[in-house]
Amino acid sequence: MKVTPVQIRLNVSVVCAELEDESVLLNIETGVYYGLDPLGTQIWQLLAEGAAEDDIVSRLLQEYEVDIVQLRADISRFLQQLHAQGLIDVDGV
Repeated sequence: MKVTPVQIRLNVSVVCAELEDESVLLNIETGVYYGLDPLGTQIWQLLAEGAAEDDIVSRLLQEYEVDIVQLRADISRFLQQLHAQGLIDVDGV
């Protein structure tokens, strides 16, 4: 059985403005703004580059001394929140 990797894309209805190392997102469909801290901004930038969840984990493991299990859980939870708010589209979910 072949497993198709999950594809994550930024929702085309979301615009992003970066302010130093933080970001403000606006979902133009809902008119709701969201703020991202520096780490959230870094993850958003990686998503914009087309990074998959595993790519994000690998990149952040290179930069931060963190437990991989906790990092995976935190990133998964963050991506679920982005998806729930309509900020990203996830194929295969």
